[in-house]
This record gives sequence, C-alpha cells and structure tokens, in this order.
Amino acid sequence: MTTTEKAPTPPRTARLARRSRRGLIMNLSVPQAITLLAAIVLVAACVPLLGLGAAFWVALLVGGPLTGLALVRYDGFPLVEWAPIVWHYWRRRRTRQNGFRVTAARRPAGRLALPGEEARLVTLTAADGSVAVHDPWTAGYTAVLRVRAPAFLLLDPETQDAQVGGWGRVLAGICQSNLISRIQVLEQCVPDSGDGLRDYHAMHACEQDLSAWASENYRDLMDIAGPASSRSEVLIALTLDAKRCRGLIRKSGGGHPGALKVLAGQRRVVEAALAASSLAVEGWLSAQDLAYDLRCAYDPAIRPVLDYRPTAGRDLATAGPIAVQEHWDYLRTDTAFHCVLWLVEWPRSQVYPTFLAPLVLTPGIDRRLSLVYEPVPTAKAMKQVQHDKTELISNAHDRHRLGQVENLSDADELTDTLQREAEINAGHGDIGYAGILVVTGPTLDDLTLAVGAVRQAAIQAGCEARVLAGQQTQAFAAGALPLTRGF
Repeated sequence: MTTTEKAPTPPRTARLARRSRRGLIMNLSVPQAITLLAAIVLVAACVPLLGLGAAFWVALLVGGPLTGLALVRYDGFPLVEWAPIVWHYWRRRRTRQNGFRVTAARRPAGRLALPGEEARLVTLTAADGSVAVHDPWTAGYTAVLRVRAPAFLLLDPETQDAQVGGWGRVLAGICQSNLISRIQVLEQCVPDSGDGLRDYHAMHACEQDLSAWASENYRDLMDIAGPASSRSEVLIALTLDAKRCRGLIRKSGGGHPGALKVLAGQRRVVEAALAASSLAVEGWLSAQDLAYDLRCAYDPAIRPVLDYRPTAGRDLATAGPIAVQEHWDYLRTDTAFHCVLWLVEWPRSQVYPTFLAPLVLTPGIDRRLSLVYEPVPTAKAMKQVQHDKTELISNAHDRHRLGQVENLSDADELTDTLQREAEINAGHGDIGYAGILVVTGPTLDDLTLAVGAVRQAAIQAGCEARVLAGQQTQAFAAGALPLTRGF
C-alpha cells in the first residue's frame, strides 16, 4: 500500500487596483483644466480689446504663469493643486493657528483636549463601560477595539489564506450593513522595555527545567535585547453614520442612547466576524484605555512611565498634548517629532498577503501604520463602475480614431474596472482605502533618518510614500489617533 504526500498549497496572491490618473479632459484634472481655460480665455479676450501688442504682454505675464501652474508638477502633483494647501498653511501661520498650547480654561464636559478640529469631539460612555467618540459635525459615533494579532508571517500559507479570507468577510459584512461609514486599522510599532520577556521567563522557566548557567545567560540576553525590542499593537476603529440609520436610532430611543445601542449591535457583529477569522479580540477601549493611547501618540516618552503606573495619565479630560507646533513637513509635539506620509501608490503586480512586511517590520523605528477603509454602497459603486467603464472605453475609441498609441496604464485601469464590476455582481462589497504612515523620532535628525528608512521600506513593499507637506496636523490626527479622521 502506497501513500502520496499532499503537495503544499501555494500562497494566494492578489493585485491591487491602481490609482486613477484620468482627468476632466486630456488627462488633466479639474483644477488644471480650469486654469488652462482661464489663461486661454484671458488672452483671447485681450486681442480685440487691447490689440496684439498688449495681448502678447498679457500672455507673457499672466497666461504663462497660469499655464505653468497647470502643467508644472512638484512632488508628483501640479502646482495648481498645491495652491490651496500652501494658502491654508500660510494662513494658519499668519493667524498663529499652526500651534497649540494647553490652557487652564475649562472645557465643556466630555470634550477631548485635542488641537485642531478634534477639539469638537465628545466622548460618551456605553452601557458596558466602553467609550464612544461622537463628532457633532459629521454625526459619527466611533468605537475602538483592541485586537491581538498572531504572528502572521510565521503561519503556513493555508492558515494565512484562511485569515485573509476571514478579514475579507469582516469587511464584506460591514459593507453590506451600510451603517458603518469608515473603518480604521491602526498598527503601531512601539519600543518595548523588555518586561514582557521577563514576565514570560518568570512564568515558564520552571517548566523548562533550565540549568543555573542557562538561566543566567538567558537573563543576560534579556537585559541586552529586551530594551532594544519593540512590540506591535493593533486597534480597529468603527464609525457609525447616524445619518444612514436615523430610523434605527429613533426606534432604539433616539439621541445619544439610541445611537449607542445601534453601535453596540454593530460591535457584536464585528466581534463575531473577527472571532470566526481567528483574530483574538481583547475588548473595546474604555475611557482610560483611550486616554492612554491618545497621550502616548503625542508624548511617546511617557509610555514607560504609564506602563509602570496603571492609574496615571488615564483621564480623557487631560489626555491631549501640552504643546503642538506644525511645520511644513513635520510636526513637533511634547517629546517627539513626527512626519506623516501617504501611501500614494500600491503594488502594481501580483503580491502575497505579506507584501507590507518591510513596512511593518522596521526595527528600531517608532511608527504607526493606519489603513482607512470607506465602504461604498452597492448602488453607488455600480453607478461609478458604469461611469468609469464608459469613459475608459470611449477614450480608447477616440485614441484609436485619432491614430494615437494605446496607453498600457489605461488598459490596466479598464481591466481593474471590469474586475471590480464582476466582484460587485458576485456579491462582494466595494470599499475605498488609503494608507497613512506616521514616523516618530526623539529629535529632528533621528526623524529624518527614520523617514528615509521607512520610505526605503515602502519601496521594498512595492509602495510609494510621500510626505503630506502642509497638512501635518490634520494628517497626524488621521494616521496616529484611532478616531477614523480624514485629511
């Protein structure tokens, strides 16, 4: 009798859709097209009114700069799209709104002590003791979940595929509910004091029956490697859109209590889906836990102090920073310098589920990686797919009629659109996503070196990371805080 060995299952691969480069006309964005049109109309209007001589000077002094704004690019984007960013940044500096200093003024009850737009956020306590963050402007209610992720890179391909499929089912369930407006997965790599290694050794050393020589060498190794180690933490934030579920909130009692009941129902659904995906749920953050994470985001040096004093620094009313100063390409907070980068490009070829390993495993660098998802309603997604498909096919037909060479990027985008349509028709949810990286260093020189290392790691992962210049305050809140903020 002979037995045949089962062949190992090859790892699953996937291809991420590329960012669209299409514009309003001739691959020009709306701001570019408007700027060029304004330059043409201005020059054309000056010819009959002022004559050719004056029109020449208008074209040279006005039309030329406008054309340059529309066509010249800086860091991958046309200058006309940089104009509002530069204007808002200059206005904040002019009015001294690019800095924050804590004051002794009393805040309304429940308001977070955070700079910028996050100062309007209100905290609410749910029936189970967890905390929810309410944004009065967007009518959103956010709850934060702490997840203990396994060592994904050490799992076999079949287990990795199962967990990837399980996470896909979690996102699909959220898309189908149409109640959650935004999801944020915040993975942070923070320095570890080595206490976890020592605690594990103290609990299990007796089980291994180590000799005195081995125990001594093991303790020496922990003293050397422990402070140089780091630990990874994962938070998942969900935002309930009260505008989409007004009827459910009204039936649940209305107001904040009704919204918290609806949010609790969505939390139970997500917990069950995560449990089915073999992801250990540690629990929803309480007010003390959220205060700890907010304080450590702005003041990383205080993390060891708070770890050794579990009752200190857990008050949401004072969990914000003492001082914040925004610069063009970095942000300075209490004890650290931060730089926020945007993953503007994702891999264009087939990749394995571990393609972000170079970014996640950046030794010696304090960084936070946020993946922000926005579920798209099925009807809206199908309408957008039909519009994109019609536009791409029409553009291809026009290029063929004019004798222009076919662009491979447009062909790939049409393939992605057709695949997206097929997946939506098969019952899958459509979701938009973005990646934000927050790199932290104790000094500006350390931050510069860390940003260079992280950008190189992004290249190894097949991504392109760009600094969000002029938007560091808003981008920091979006990438470093588990509040599903946008930028």
